[in-house]
Amino acid sequence: SAAQTTLRQRLSWFWPIQKDDCINAMVKFQAGVFIPICAACFGIFRCEAHPSGETTVTSLPDLVCYKGEWIQLLIPTLFAVAIQVVAFLAFTTYILMKAPEYFSSRLYF
Repeated sequence: SAAQTTLRQRLSWFWPIQKDDCINAMVKFQAGVFIPICAACFGIFRCEAHPSGETTVTSLPDLVCYKGEWIQLLIPTLFAVAIQVVAFLAFTTYILMKAPEYFSSRLYF
């Protein structure tokens, strides 16, 4: 149909998507949401003291730090930190180390 042809013409510069373009889009997306993801991952470690002597998570006042449910959340939190924060920083470091090699040989790097 005419609508499909028009859409195909408008997207011809982009589709079929190239591997380099896809990776570029994923890295830009991750870079854009890196700080909010880090804030969410480390939120469980931001505790505040109360006059009663207990410390609770700042964003979850019903969750007592270092006891019970907090300890149960520790393993998934550390896993999230490893995946989101450490992996992204490792990938970024790898790219920075490989960049000089790829600049001269890859068109879309």
